[in-house]
Amino acid sequence: MQKWKKGDVIELNIPMPVELMQANPLVEEVKNQVAVKRGPIVYCLESDQLPENASINEVVLDVNSKFTTDFIKICDRQLLSITASSSINNDTSWDKKLYKPLSAKDSKEFTVKLIPYFAWGNHGKGEMSVWLSH
Repeated sequence: MQKWKKGDVIELNIPMPVELMQANPLVEEVKNQVAVKRGPIVYCLESDQLPENASINEVVLDVNSKFTTDFIKICDRQLLSITASSSINNDTSWDKKLYKPLSAKDSKEFTVKLIPYFAWGNHGKGEMSVWLSH
């Protein structure tokens, strides 16, 4: 039996791998999209992580990305972020069209940093998404 004394520390190490979650296909609004979670925390992407003039809706998450974690400071709090590979479809030919043939335009690859959903909106105005195309 352990005799506890002042200053004793208990360290709990619970594996919490990054997981990609999907909704039931009947949830049409998020069909073919994934959410990123680690343990009980859901993560999101904010538009300040995107190249200039890119929209959150153009981001395609690389589901085979090597998801890495690191600490960032948001509002004087240390929070764990997740870094992942993604791409943006540079096709800007929509010009208010509702439909068009699928094209195989090159997409631009880049790295994004996902933050805990509860911490979004602390970088000023911008878009945010939990559900990302893959």
